[in-house]
Amino acid sequence: MNGSPGRRYTIRDIFAAFPVTFCSGNPGQCTVRAVTSDSRRVRPGDLFIAKKGEQADGTQFIDAAIANGAVRIIAEKAPPAMAGTMVYGVVKDARAAAVHALNVMYGDPSQQMNIIGITGTNGKTTTAFLLQHLLGGRLQAGVIGTVYADTGKERIPLGNTTPDQETVVPLLREMSRAGAHACVMEVSSHAVVQRRIEGIRFGVKIFTNLTQDHLDYHGTMESYYAAKERFFIPSGPAAAVALINIDDPYGRRLYGRVAGEKYSYGSSDDADWRITDSQVNLDAITAQVATPDGPFSFTCPLVCTHNIYNVVAASLAAQRCGIPLNVIAERLRTFPGVAGRMERVPAAEGTVVFIDYAHTPDAVEHVLRSVRSITDKKIITVFGCGGDRDRLKRPRMGALAAALSDHVIVTNDNPRTEDPAVIVRDICAGMDGAAPYEIIYDREQAIERGYEKTCAVQGILLVLGKGHEQYQIRGTEKTAFSDRAVIEKLVREKEPI
Repeated sequence: MNGSPGRRYTIRDIFAAFPVTFCSGNPGQCTVRAVTSDSRRVRPGDLFIAKKGEQADGTQFIDAAIANGAVRIIAEKAPPAMAGTMVYGVVKDARAAAVHALNVMYGDPSQQMNIIGITGTNGKTTTAFLLQHLLGGRLQAGVIGTVYADTGKERIPLGNTTPDQETVVPLLREMSRAGAHACVMEVSSHAVVQRRIEGIRFGVKIFTNLTQDHLDYHGTMESYYAAKERFFIPSGPAAAVALINIDDPYGRRLYGRVAGEKYSYGSSDDADWRITDSQVNLDAITAQVATPDGPFSFTCPLVCTHNIYNVVAASLAAQRCGIPLNVIAERLRTFPGVAGRMERVPAAEGTVVFIDYAHTPDAVEHVLRSVRSITDKKIITVFGCGGDRDRLKRPRMGALAAALSDHVIVTNDNPRTEDPAVIVRDICAGMDGAAPYEIIYDREQAIERGYEKTCAVQGILLVLGKGHEQYQIRGTEKTAFSDRAVIEKLVREKEPI
């Protein structure tokens, strides 16, 4: 069935190929305007599907959905009482029913496009935007990820790195209608566990790395890895092509588990795409890669050693999508970068300022070690840790920042509902005996202090943790805040006359 969001489908049309038992109403006459699992979004003519979520069972909100006009309901159990004219269907799996309904109404767009999924603790966003650029830019490939969704026509902020199908499927349809032949999607471990990507057909899947993060949700690294593995397995003849970083221990483990077509990348001797040499400076990275199709060399205007892996992953994916190596190399030279990912902000002469999203121990270490390896300038680091998140990573991040910086300023990130003093205490527990540090809770004041110290020594200022974010969360309130905007204001105010 070639679905269209402008066409009205009956309930019978939608579920013709899906097992559902109708308890009441006439599904052959009842048309559907839209599908939703959020009772607050229900409008007259909508189909409400009562899914089980992380925090609540959707059946608890059937009455609210009816109050908003729903007379078309699918759930995993029948309510105690039903209106006689209401179309009410019972299914074994409401989430699967919702995915099926969305794909029918929107024409199953992931079947019409090449969907490339990227998962890993770090590098997803940079790899995603690199790959979009290599595939021909915004009009050729869409993006769904941490920074925003790019349909080619507009850029839409998202609440999650990987939203659920009610957001993703219409976005894919919009990209397809705009002429895009591909979509690059960041795939979080939360999305895998919560089945947010179910029903989306991926042509290529990329694994970047796995390091400590999200243990507040997964509990252990083993559970965290298991979520990533679920994205790749089961596999088989019809499965996606898997591209895996085997320099990462978890990646090597995953590579041994994945069946079907797969390619490895890294500096390891047995990598299919083997990084043989690389150079990094404050303006670009250059590398040579041995591939089954011959040598591949590139220069890309990115900073930090870890971005070599992101470029190689994106290049390998682009080649598997049919882009020649010489075209890939040429396009890499013109990559514009990614907001908040080692983004250089113009500053006073002799001073270098970067903002980066690094918010895990691995990311902080990679950024600092890479910058340390390419300059003898003094490094001043401003960072904090998010509240209501994994506490175990805080002292590790503090220890790394202190060990690899010349001066550290600990500040607020997004404290959320946690006491900022507790967060800072956790960070500083790992900093004893290393580089000098100070605590300034106000993030804007912390950045100003860091900029002044950096200018005094004509060094490098690294503002880490929030990257592209345009807000700060204190308590449950989200207020406007941008690291880049703060720095730009400082540069204007402190520019010599």
